[in-house]
Amino acid sequence: MLQAPEPTAYDLRFQLLGIPVRVHPSFWLVMALLGGLLNVGVGNADVRPVLIFTAVGFVSILVHEFGHALAFRATGQSPRVVLYYFGGLAIGSAEERRPGRRLGIVLAGPGAGLLLLLITLLVLMAAFGTKVGDIVDLLKFYLSVPGGDPGALRLVRSRNEALLFVFNDLIEVNLLWSLLNLLPVFPLDGGQATGVILTWRDRRRGAFQLHVVSLVTAGAMVVFCLSRGNGLLFTALLFGMLGLQNFQMLQAMRHLRSPSFGEDADDWWRR
Repeated sequence: MLQAPEPTAYDLRFQLLGIPVRVHPSFWLVMALLGGLLNVGVGNADVRPVLIFTAVGFVSILVHEFGHALAFRATGQSPRVVLYYFGGLAIGSAEERRPGRRLGIVLAGPGAGLLLLLITLLVLMAAFGTKVGDIVDLLKFYLSVPGGDPGALRLVRSRNEALLFVFNDLIEVNLLWSLLNLLPVFPLDGGQATGVILTWRDRRRGAFQLHVVSLVTAGAMVVFCLSRGNGLLFTALLFGMLGLQNFQMLQAMRHLRSPSFGEDADDWWRR
């Protein structure tokens, strides 16, 4: 899952801050589908939400991966970034074997996403006079916490509906996706960070413990998502796939009778 797809003739290629970026065609398709492409048709010809979500997803995931990439470069490496399917991959030019630096590289991605969220909220406050209390209520709304209120976006809607889509998608993607990505489920960033910590503490059994924690957490997320109705079916499917992947890795470890299986495969934590 952490392996970049093969290059195609349709890849978008460019450099940003001296870092090569490649965008696989599958990335655009998945972003458009998540943005509601299938809902566009007879009776609904408005493609703006799809286009805006695709653009916001591109910027947000690129920022996330550049968090990793810039952390790689801070350690003296020459990274590159690939965007594909549901996300992306930041790849260093060498293996970083120091656990402290590994952890910093892993957490730099979600940190960059949360920083973009903070910038979005500050712009919302500066441009529309939104108060801190309104921002708190807005975040509660996205997190489905009692007392949540999307009122902070009503003024945005009154000004420009397209701008509403931009703010909504920026907040939703960089808040919810960042938090989900921090869950201790391999190979999400939270799972990779958990793996660094567990193998740092116990190199022999750390990898085995990581996949146990990942399997339990993924299973809990599937149950939670299914209990919330159809709106989270895609998320349930995603964590179901991640749970299956971790179960298969546990089976492989048991088959080899070695809890330390893979402990020297130093590229597992890169994302």
